[in-house]
Amino acid sequence: MSLRVWFAVGPLLMLSVAAEAQNQAKPCDPCAVKVAYIDAWPLAFSEFGRATGAWNDMIRNTFASKDRQVDFFKFPIRRMYERVNGGVIHIGMTVKKSGYDHTKLLFGTLPVAHFETHLFAVEPNAFDGFTSVYALKGERVITVLGYPLGGLVEELRTKYPEIEMVETTSVENGFEMLRAGRAKYLLHLNSRDFSGTGSATAPILRSPVVSKIGLYYMVSKKAPNYRILYDALEKRNLQLQSGGDNFQSETQVK
Repeated sequence: MSLRVWFAVGPLLMLSVAAEAQNQAKPCDPCAVKVAYIDAWPLAFSEFGRATGAWNDMIRNTFASKDRQVDFFKFPIRRMYERVNGGVIHIGMTVKKSGYDHTKLLFGTLPVAHFETHLFAVEPNAFDGFTSVYALKGERVITVLGYPLGGLVEELRTKYPEIEMVETTSVENGFEMLRAGRAKYLLHLNSRDFSGTGSATAPILRSPVVSKIGLYYMVSKKAPNYRILYDALEKRNLQLQSGGDNFQSETQVK
């Protein structure tokens, strides 16, 4: 390239290279927000191949107003924690804020919704005179692997040895155990699916609410512009809380 040509086009080339480098170095504002959830109706579940429920809708609406695409991924609880902790997933849900590495995660200031836990049974008189889950001395209670229920399962196991705790791998297995008479109760989150797991001769019975578990969001500090993600969620949650609502105000749940 001659000096004459260089002086004519060189500055333009340099500006083009500088602009490209600046774009490459620019924070990833338009990147898709990756959100993990567990299957927990009515807060988070999949319907017709689409992530929905109060939790998912709230997050989708929060970032839709900022023209951000949101990709949802359904995981078991432990795998979700691993993905968020490692930054593969940007936002996840949790029922506790202790026991984590706070140098890698940010947690919501306030719970944004609550899970309800119940006891389920098939024996017709299973809840006659029922007062509390802690009063089930001499009974077998089934729990599902991977669902600590906000520490309730561990509390029952360690502080109430009179209650025999039995663990299974799925809710479906738990109901099979109930119908087979291998335990009297199943302790789990509320679910719209439980009404269909019984039969005419052995319908599924549900106790009053055993406990309510606060649900928080957690944001990975390895996510691009994690502080922007976190601040957007905090602002939206505080707006809902100040109105006396939580995530359920985003989606009417019956």
